[in-house]
Amino acid sequence: MKRNIEIMSYYKGDRQKYEKVYEIAVSFSYFLDREDIYQEILKKNVKGAHSDQIKNILLKKARELGFKSEKQGLFRNYSVNYRPDYFRPLGKSGIILEVERGRTVNNNNDLLDFWKCHICKEANHLILIVPKHVSHTRNIYKKVKERLAFFFEKKNYTNVETVHIIGY
Repeated sequence: MKRNIEIMSYYKGDRQKYEKVYEIAVSFSYFLDREDIYQEILKKNVKGAHSDQIKNILLKKARELGFKSEKQGLFRNYSVNYRPDYFRPLGKSGIILEVERGRTVNNNNDLLDFWKCHICKEANHLILIVPKHVSHTRNIYKKVKERLAFFFEKKNYTNVETVHIIGY
């Protein structure tokens, strides 16, 4: 059966070390691929829509998987007022979950999300949910995969240990 949702995962080192994060990312991808959920996403992924409309579809699943919406205080050591869309502690680390829509590549929101995970002392994992296409930009998912792959070449490593990109 062909899936509508795609997922690409990048790891620093061996994937088995990060099995729990991978399971959570895959769980999101299968949730988004349910026919009723996917159809709801398609209705919201239209010109002029905001990523909040997509986030609202994910909220129940995010909570079920232990995420809290817009966790405050994660960037208190910086002069920025960022909050992740969702955050989940995981052992001595955590996972930032970001949901994007139309400004993913054109406004470098994918790189901003990666940077937020990089500077966040409580998170070393990023799950990034992005559209495959929007009306004004094609191949968003493909471009995000290409851009973030560079950070998982040994010479470019950061403290972000995994990134899971889910394309809807």
